Amino acid sequence: MIEPKTHIVSDKELSRKLTIHTNLDEDVIITTTDKLELRLRDHQKSLIAKQRWYLPLSILITLVITLATASFKPFWGFKAEHIEAFFYTGVISCLYLLIKSLIILWCNRKKGIIKTVIEELKNKTKEDALSREIYSKRMDSWVAINKPQNSQGGDYKEIPLDKKPLKQLVFKAKSSSLYWRAGIKLESPNATKKMPLLTTKDSFLFHIGLTDGEYEFAIYNDGDFNSRIVKNISGIISKHRNIVLKIERDSTNDTKCFINDELVYHKDLAPDLFKKVYLAAWGDKKDYEVSFDDIVFNRLTD
Repeated sequence: MIEPKTHIVSDKELSRKLTIHTNLDEDVIITTTDKLELRLRDHQKSLIAKQRWYLPLSILITLVITLATASFKPFWGFKAEHIEAFFYTGVISCLYLLIKSLIILWCNRKKGIIKTVIEELKNKTKEDALSREIYSKRMDSWVAINKPQNSQGGDYKEIPLDKKPLKQLVFKAKSSSLYWRAGIKLESPNATKKMPLLTTKDSFLFHIGLTDGEYEFAIYNDGDFNSRIVKNISGIISKHRNIVLKIERDSTNDTKCFINDELVYHKDLAPDLFKKVYLAAWGDKKDYEVSFDDIVFNRLTD
């Protein structure tokens, strides 16, 4: 029989080689090895603690039966009353240990249960997530205009994340141009092609635009034009043409895109994408002007 080979890969290699499709109706807990080991050690200690009462109880029963039925006689130089006193001392000691074990058993009555371990892990994960400080900043307004030297006349502004992952970005976009595009581009630091190219590999582009009087939003994931998502959103755009775009993610990289507070896209994205983020606008070589106002972003501090 041929022994199976074990190949150990790094996190980056694993994320590069595997495509993970999620179809889960259950809770998923993400934690570290250290925290899991700590919880399992506590679980093991609880199981041991729950069984400590067996030994003192069995010895206590034996000693009580002996005291009730035996007739003590001198043995090896010990007087009968001394031997009897020794048994009474054993009874008291076992009774003390039994009471102590029962108290420990009562205190750990909810521990040592698989469901409890799971709940503790879930609560710890929530506490860790809440304990991570969030840095929030409001940026100055910015006006994007046609840049003929760039691809599609694109203009862009990088969000100053200081190499920390983005948590949320929200802004208002407004334009009086007849044809324009504006949105958010997430780009992996390892991407081979970078801005001002818009639809590139190892990137995510979420944008809105106006064409022939109709508003639409589009998604380009990993620069794949064939898998793009385009939808008409004229129904959720106000008459004032003031559009609020928001992208946010949680600790598991579950990402949501909103237009005027309406969820339009929802997907898990690679964590590297949130380390480099741009505001972007373009007009496919047509003249345009798009104003970005009330720009606020949140990022983790670690």
